[in-house]
Amino acid sequence: MRRMSSEEDQDVFEITDFTTASEWERFISKIEEVFHEWKLPQHNSAPPLKKGELTDGVWMEKREQLMFASFQFEAVHHYLKPSDTQSILAEDDNECLPYCLNDMMSRENDFPPKAHCLVRWYGIREFVVIHPAKANDAIMTEDRTKMLLSSITIAINSTNCQVPVFIQLQQMRQKYFLGVCEGGGVRTSFDMIHLHRPFSHLQHTQGLLQLFKGKLGFSGIPPVTVSIRFTYVLQDWSPCSWPQPPPELDELGEDITPTDIGRLPCGALEDPVLEFHLSVTWPCFFENTIVDNDVHSDLNPVLSPKWSMRMKISEKPVCSMADYLKEFSSILQGFYSENQLLGNIPPEENEMDVTQALDKLAAPTVNVLPNLSGLRRPSRFQDQWTISEEVLIKILQYIFPDSAPTPAEPDFDEWKDTTNSINALENRAAFARIQEHLRNFKSAPENSLTWRLALAMCHVHHSYGGLPAVAQLWQDFLLEMRHRWENNYTLPCLDPGSPNMTHCLLHQKLQMLNCCIQRKKSREWQQQEEVSESEDEEFFECETASISSFDGTSRKKLPEGRLMQLGDLKLLHHDEPLYIPITQVHFFRFFTTCSFMLIVFHISSMACVWFPKVHR
Repeated sequence: MRRMSSEEDQDVFEITDFTTASEWERFISKIEEVFHEWKLPQHNSAPPLKKGELTDGVWMEKREQLMFASFQFEAVHHYLKPSDTQSILAEDDNECLPYCLNDMMSRENDFPPKAHCLVRWYGIREFVVIHPAKANDAIMTEDRTKMLLSSITIAINSTNCQVPVFIQLQQMRQKYFLGVCEGGGVRTSFDMIHLHRPFSHLQHTQGLLQLFKGKLGFSGIPPVTVSIRFTYVLQDWSPCSWPQPPPELDELGEDITPTDIGRLPCGALEDPVLEFHLSVTWPCFFENTIVDNDVHSDLNPVLSPKWSMRMKISEKPVCSMADYLKEFSSILQGFYSENQLLGNIPPEENEMDVTQALDKLAAPTVNVLPNLSGLRRPSRFQDQWTISEEVLIKILQYIFPDSAPTPAEPDFDEWKDTTNSINALENRAAFARIQEHLRNFKSAPENSLTWRLALAMCHVHHSYGGLPAVAQLWQDFLLEMRHRWENNYTLPCLDPGSPNMTHCLLHQKLQMLNCCIQRKKSREWQQQEEVSESEDEEFFECETASISSFDGTSRKKLPEGRLMQLGDLKLLHHDEPLYIPITQVHFFRFFTTCSFMLIVFHISSMACVWFPKVHR
């Protein structure tokens, strides 16, 4: 029995399933899938490149993630967007050479100033780059390099793709690429070598021509056409300081002026230019027309027929206006109450408000706009406020210019140069697109009350204590609005008439409040006229008999001025229906009296429009 069991054990053998796909095969299959998704096998022909097309054309990108086991790659498809009259079509002739070879031989697009480095080196209009997805990862070993090249070569042959495909090796900053392109029975290899220092015999045109002819490997070569460019890089210009003055980290101070509030600082805080590149070019000349060897050179940069210059700018420079706006937009991320920002209002202040309200009812109406310093309520927490009273009054005088003793506007003379520069850019297509994009924003007109309030709040948030300072300014702004409503003072810097729906909601609310103030003034003036007329009339005592002639069944007289009942709505403190008055303009019929009362007596509810995350 033992012998039989041992014989059975010897007959058992391991079965290997060779149909299971490996990680490498799945990686190649994913590359082929991406090529078909981008329709690269159909890109077999294209019209010749025009002069300057690689520079002036629109470059597009498509990205896709690839996985090789646990290592993540990214495939990027760079291509020049064809014009409306051009298209890349597929041809049935498999022996046709790839159009990228014609692009490389084209003389119309040598040394494009703004393009991908592969476009500047090879002059191609379409290519694919596969590189590690993470910037810290890099392909450093020769084994991984050969495996990647084998993978893209298999995918190119399987899909019949004639678009050049590159892999990026070493660190990303080194810009080291290897690539393959196949089509029409021809394989093109894009090889690259990095040298710390060039060889002495390759530092002139004659040595490079000898290397080029040696690679061709046959005699009887006609004169070679050469294009030469020398580029000089300037990285240090320390004697020339950046003209933008450093920002004042402290507060603006007590000597703040309307010019300081009426504009935001603009410009980079540090020099955004990293490098200056000066290039001199000798385009398309035969090799025997210029002598350039280790002994003598005719290539004098001063005598170059073509000069060009470009700047390398930092990707994210620190700019003043961006700093202001980013800090101001951070208000939307916080939830704070009024008590947290300004402290609790003591009870005696509420009693004082009631007393002042009763005094106003008994006092005669005087249409003289008082000084803003007399409108601010004294508070026990005034010492804790971030904005001093003197500065706050100056800011409010800028927001409400009609309340200033001598209204002063910002001096725009220093902006003339900037305005002229902007006018010079208006004819450009890019600037026109920006203007069209800005027109779609629902903001506020320039120099309006909303515009002034936004600038003042931005300055206050940046220079006077952040969010508590903004809450303090908003509280005084609402106090000024309430005072203007109670005393029939119209709001300045607003267009007359009904609200403009193309502007932001806060600006519409302010315009609507202005209309309400004007209606209130008109109604009170009409009432005064009626009272003055009634005082001039003569009254006679009615006889008793005439009074007895009326019976108790007489119809009750209805109030005047009612247009119609507003649905089922009723008053807040009385169980009576709500009516729409006749005196309102038809445009405001969709605004209910309830919302009107909220705007007048609870105007602080407008804070949810401009200051949405601060709750009372």
